[in-house]
Amino acid sequence: MFKTKGMRIVLIAMHLNAEIAPQIIESIISVQVLEGHLKFITEEQTADIKTGQMLTLHAQIEHTVKAMEETTFLLTLTEENYQESAYKLFAI
Repeated sequence: MFKTKGMRIVLIAMHLNAEIAPQIIESIISVQVLEGHLKFITEEQTADIKTGQMLTLHAQIEHTVKAMEETTFLLTLTEENYQESAYKLFAI
């Protein structure tokens, strides 16, 4: 959706029970749920993020994301190395 030096905003849609495997991102991220419900899981805690809510996460924290229903959200990646982080996030 938006890309500039140091920041990228990506619109992501996930089906019910879809999951982004455990990963570590090199940049600070934010996740804002536009519609639906995500479960955001780190080693230390689990957060339920629903429509209109936002979560931020520091770099280098392993996390998993699971859609608890059909969900669309905005992912914002920051820092100068965001391209490498985005590649890791979406690598198959």
